[in-house]
Amino acid sequence: MKTLLAAVLVLLSLSVQAEDTELTKEQKLEALHLEGCQLNGLLAVEYMKMRQGGVAMSELTEFMSDSLNKALIIGAYKKPVWRAKANKDAAISEYGSEAMLSCLESK
Repeated sequence: MKTLLAAVLVLLSLSVQAEDTELTKEQKLEALHLEGCQLNGLLAVEYMKMRQGGVAMSELTEFMSDSLNKALIIGAYKKPVWRAKANKDAAISEYGSEAMLSCLESK
């Protein structure tokens, strides 16, 4: 999990650095917001995978040091755990989409 988070953060920083310098400040801020929302969605997917995989919430306390991770973890653990793989996969995908949508709407 830590490796995944580190990889996502590195990719985000590289994509921001590679942006065209011709963009206006507003366009750059919008691009950063979109990338942040994509990260929210990816984190939500990972936390829901853990939830659906039976990982105890107490094992994730080390990731609750900031309000975003804490909210995503709590949100995942408020959802039911499904038995069927298809239901688990749907719950994972939906939670990621919900997190990204919530972020996008917050601007």
